[in-house]
Parts: sequence; structure tokens; C-alpha cells
Amino acid sequence: MTGERDTTGDTTAGPRPAPEAARAELARRLHARWSATGLPLDRVEDRLRKALHGQKVKGLSKSALQRYMSTDHTSVPDEALLAALARIFEASDDELEEWYALQKQALIAQRQRRYQRPPTPAAAPEAPGESPSSPERPSRRRRLPTTTALLSGGVVTATIAVVATALAPSERDSSRSPAETAARVATSERPDLERGTLGEDSRCSAPFPGPDAVTWRVCARVEPARITFALKLTNRGSADTRVRTRLQYVRATVFHPCTGAPDTRTLLIPAGKSLLTDPSECGAARAETPFAYQGVGWVLPEHATSGTYKLSPTAHVYPDRTIWQPDLV
Repeated sequence: MTGERDTTGDTTAGPRPAPEAARAELARRLHARWSATGLPLDRVEDRLRKALHGQKVKGLSKSALQRYMSTDHTSVPDEALLAALARIFEASDDELEEWYALQKQALIAQRQRRYQRPPTPAAAPEAPGESPSSPERPSRRRRLPTTTALLSGGVVTATIAVVATALAPSERDSSRSPAETAARVATSERPDLERGTLGEDSRCSAPFPGPDAVTWRVCARVEPARITFALKLTNRGSADTRVRTRLQYVRATVFHPCTGAPDTRTLLIPAGKSLLTDPSECGAARAETPFAYQGVGWVLPEHATSGTYKLSPTAHVYPDRTIWQPDLV
């Protein structure tokens, strides 16, 4: 979803530009931002090349930048390049999301002219070992984690006092190992998706086992103005458990960090309790352009430094409806 991630609502006054005008509007906004910085284009080019080194992003030359910022050309920068320019130009997250919206509209207009097809929602990405609706790790995206992602950065130790609901007392069997307990928990919890965990029009994934007696789900919710994401963690063991977590989201194959939450954090899950991370910490503004969204979560042992992400169901969000894939019937 493009033009969308304004977490405080739509900040752009006036009518939204038509798809045919989106590319020119994007060029005007990029040029205005660049002019405000006073940076020479060769310095912008140098910073871009450093920021996107190794990502195989094309169009980083000064001449390419001039085309992106000219209303007379048709070149459309990709999302990774826009994200890098936003950092260089010190644009806000809201402004960057508006750039994304215009970029997506421009690409749709190009495809319509080329193939004479109506716009369709951005396809959900695909990831190794996940369902067809899972995000695949693209070769050039901003802040993109690998499938086995290094959980580095400032770790926040926190006992999240967000939503903590008591579960029925679990069976306490000291003869079981943590691995046996986790396997037992995975089968005792509802094995399929959950509906309504975050509120109306929300879905959580099937439970993932571990570490220890913890099972967890990745959740997403479509609200009238936003799409939000959270992790639900359940400890059915007889002892409190600390885990290391990370939450992000994917929009049309691009991984995005949660700007309202630490990159990684350590959570204490009390025995026999469930924790739900705060959905207000992770979200994107809903756009007029159709897009596919998924929550992306990691839950690992407390001292782990790498692990594999898991995904929420995909929300195909249209202006007037949402289609979940997969979904409960």
C-alpha cells in the first residue's frame, strides 16, 4: 500500500493526484526536498551509493537522479532508492509513505498503458519455507532482514504490560523436558488461525512452537485508517520464560521496521499467561491503492542472535474491503 503509512492519518491536503499525474508529482516532491537540503547532486549520488552498496539497485547516477526529479521524464525510482533518499533528505516517515504511494500509482499507470489492464493489488511476497502468500526476501529493499536474521541492535529488556490475559492453569509435569513441553503445548493450543485477537477484522497465524513451553503467533489487523501488527505469546509451562523478539511488517515484498518499538527486545512471559504486544507500536496508514500486508515475527531463546522469521496471514487491502489469505471458513 503506497501513500499510506501515515500513522497519524492523512496529512496531505487536497485531492489525491490521478495515476497519470503521480509520476510528475513524485518528481516535484523529490526536487523540492533536494532543493531544501542544498546538497550538490554529486554528494547525493555518493551517499546513495554508500547507503545501497551491495543491494544491486540501479539508477544511482547523477543523471538518473536528475531524471527522477524532472517532470519531463518517465523514470520511476524503486522503493529502496526512495527510502535512501528519504534518509539523505531527512524526510519524515509520513512523507516517505506519500512517496511510496505516488511511486506505486506511477508504476500502475505505466503498466496500464503498456498492457491495457486494470490495476490489481500488489501480490504478497513469497518466502522460502512459507506459504505462497509469504514474503520472499527481495534482493534490494531497505532494512531487509535475511531469512536467518541477525538480531542485533539495542535490546530492550521489558515485561510488556500490554494485554496480558490469564490462561487456564497448565498441567505441571516436572518430568517433561522443555522440548517435550513445547511439543505438548503446540498440540494443546488451537492449531489453526485465530480471528479477532486484535479486534475486528484481524487474523493471527497458526501457533509456532518454542522456545521452551512458549507458543506464539504473528497477527495483523485492518482498521479503517491503519493496518497494525502484533505478536501473541503464550507460556503454558510451569515457569516464567524469557524470549527475544522482533516484529516488522511486509508491504508488497518490502520489509519495514516498526517505528514505535525497539528493533529487538526481551520479554518475560509469566507461566500460564499470554502476552500481546501493543499493536499501536507497529503499523502503517491505509492507502487508497490496493496492497498486500503481512506481519513478520521472530521469537527466539533469550540469548539467541539469529533465527527464522514467521508470517501472519496476508491482508489484501482494498479501499472498500479486505481479503485474507489464508483465512478461516
